[in-house]
Amino acid sequence: MIHTIIAEELFDREFIEKWTIGFDELKARVASCTPAWAEQITWVKAADIVLAARTYATSKPAILEWGLAIEQNVNSLQTVRALAILRAITGNIDVPGGTSWA
Repeated sequence: MIHTIIAEELFDREFIEKWTIGFDELKARVASCTPAWAEQITWVKAADIVLAARTYATSKPAILEWGLAIEQNVNSLQTVRALAILRAITGNIDVPGGTSWA
């Protein structure tokens, strides 16, 4: 999803420039992590990954919530990190209807 959002420029440029660091490094890191690559690992069709990425990135505000199911697996740290990245690159942090800690 991160790959698609960046490749299709569906990210929130203003939020990224104001509130994040390392976007260029992230872009380089996910360049090879295409939906087709992810399909081989996840068994989720690449087209479904692209659709989910587009839907999340273009729906404002949006939220990605996690809980026990995400946290109780061997890759929980990286999964939670990916969710945080998705929230940040789409500008869905600290906004009503998005992720807000206020």
